[in-house]
Amino acid sequence: MNPTTDIADCASTLRKQMMLLVRRLRRESTPLELPLSQLLLLGRIDQLGDEATPTALAEYEGLRPQNLSALLRKLEQMGLTFKEENASDKRKSCVRLTEEGLGVLTANRNNRDNWLSQAITNTLNSEEIALLRQAGALLERLAIVAEPPGK
Repeated sequence: MNPTTDIADCASTLRKQMMLLVRRLRRESTPLELPLSQLLLLGRIDQLGDEATPTALAEYEGLRPQNLSALLRKLEQMGLTFKEENASDKRKSCVRLTEEGLGVLTANRNNRDNWLSQAITNTLNSEEIALLRQAGALLERLAIVAEPPGK
């Protein structure tokens, strides 16, 4: 066997498997049924905290400023986010989650975590769960390597 071909086949199979899981997790969304782009943006705002400026959000999410602005307007209209002026630099603003926004994000995460916990419990044995923990750590390492420099 050719090691390069084996790795390419492994990568292709892994990508397909991960997409199946991601699609399944998307179906476990909150009843509010926000589009994925809005849920991802809420998550990024939560993750960045005080660093959640429109510029940083556009960069991290790979969005053009006008697309980000439209998403942020929609989230603000829904009462899920608000902008706060930077105390030291009035030209900058930080995007924050409202209590409702954090609640939507938390409920969404909980729904997905609960489904995945049940699926693991109902489908895998203890040895497979141990392997899954190891695979998770490996996937995290791959994800970190894939991050562009400076992120």
